[in-house]
Formats: sequence, C-alpha cells, structure tokens
Amino acid sequence: MKKRNFALAAVVVATAVLLGAGWVVWSPAGGPAQAAMAEFQIDNLTCGSCVANIEKTLGKVKGVESVNVSLTSNRGRVVFDQARISSAAIGQAITTAGYPARLTNELSAAEYLDLQTEQTLMSQKYVARVGDRFVTREDFETQVRSKSPDGELAADQADRIRAAIWQEVLQRELLLAAAERSNITVQEGEIDLRFKEISGEHAGFEQLIATRYGSMQAFRELLRQDMVINRNLEEHVFREISSPLERQKIFQSWYTDLVQTTDVVIFDPRLKMASAKGGCGGGCCG
Repeated sequence: MKKRNFALAAVVVATAVLLGAGWVVWSPAGGPAQAAMAEFQIDNLTCGSCVANIEKTLGKVKGVESVNVSLTSNRGRVVFDQARISSAAIGQAITTAGYPARLTNELSAAEYLDLQTEQTLMSQKYVARVGDRFVTREDFETQVRSKSPDGELAADQADRIRAAIWQEVLQRELLLAAAERSNITVQEGEIDLRFKEISGEHAGFEQLIATRYGSMQAFRELLRQDMVINRNLEEHVFREISSPLERQKIFQSWYTDLVQTTDVVIFDPRLKMASAKGGCGGGCCG
C-alpha cells in the first residue's frame, strides 16, 4: 500500500501541468466604476498563440479592462466598462479574430461589484474554494509557515512558497472533491490499522510527525484524505487495471476532465498574485 501511495503522488505531480479549470475573480487596479464581467465559450483555441491573438485583439478595443483565456476549458473572461462597450461587441470582436465566441455568462456592474465584495469578505476566512470545498486561511497559512520555519522571508521567496503550496493544495482538493462526489468513505478502524503500519516503519515516529505535520491529529487527517483519494481512484478510475502505463494514461484523461468540470475560485489577493507569478498552471483564468 505504501508503494501505491507514493506512485499516486508521482502521478499527481506529473499531471500538475494539466491544472486550469478554475476561475479567479479579480478586479483590475483602478478599474472603471462601471466594470462588468462577461464569460465566453471560445472555439478554435489550439495553442498559446491563439490566446495571445485574442488578448491582442481585445487590447485594442476601447472599454476592455482585462482578458483571461483558458486553453484547458476554451473559455474566456473579460472585465469591461459597460458604459463604453457591450458584451455582444466583445464577443463579435473575438469571433471576427477567427475564434467563434458564445456568451455564457454576464454580470452587470452592480452584480460584479457585489461579487467582488463577497470575495473580499470570504477572503477573511478562506483563501479559495475548490468545487464545494473551502480552503481555510488557517490551514493554508499553517502550511506556509511550515515551509519557512526560520521566520520572515523576502517577498519574492514568500510568493514562490505560497504559489507552490497552492498547487499542492489545489491538486489534493480536486482529488478530494472527486471522492466526495463518489461518496467515498473510510472507517476509523481502517485509519487506525494504516496508522499502526506506518508508525512501525519509522524510528522516532512521534517526533517526525510533530516536526513535519505539527500534530498527530493533523497527520491522521492527511492520512484519512490519502486513503479516501486512493480508494476513489481504485474503485472508480483504475477499476482493477494493474499496468502502470495504462493507469497513468487513464489517470491523465480522468484528471483532465476533473479539472475542466471543477469550479475553482481564489479569494485571497496575495495568493492570486503569487499564483499568477508562478504560472499557476492556467488556474488563474479558467
């Protein structure tokens, strides 16, 4: 079982580049008072050049404040001044550039302002939402501190750490969201047995747990999550397939679908910036 867990971790890390279904709601600095938001489904997106073409096209359109386009989900999000341009005109500009665009969602200036206000309030307690799962600020900051035990870091170092931890958290939360949809559970007795197996494999186990995870309770929760994730993969993804190569292919296909169908929203402004600087695998735009 231990080897299988490590194999799973390797698969998850290898597929980190597939992340990119979530939306990050943000307000452009100094944006217009009439800032509204529109989302489009966009066809003919094949590579980064397509994204660049759309951004360049809309960059010339008066009233467009920001553009985010995702190759993963073929979606685009545009923040614009509704007093200067309409969502229909934006969609037409994208279409004329060679990428047929269909409006899928639109928020008026008032609705977009309400959404941003909600994001601000949510960020006080949570850093993000993955599907129906919320990532608490307390848990996330604990992980950040564990990576910088010597105290304060330079701003760029702190941003890199936050972006790296976010990728780890995002992957885990996506996998847990999938397991929740499958109603996967593990019993306390199963956790106790696995805990006993692991503790017998390491000298100084309690000290190791205290140093690496902070507390035994925190370690048990991560252990429970790992068992839930593994069970979901075995029962609903791999389905008794044993070939490592075949499992890898199946996982990649399944995980791509999972990313595309799971809504991700980052509430924390600092994390948004850190994720954007770190590339965030596309998760910054959707």
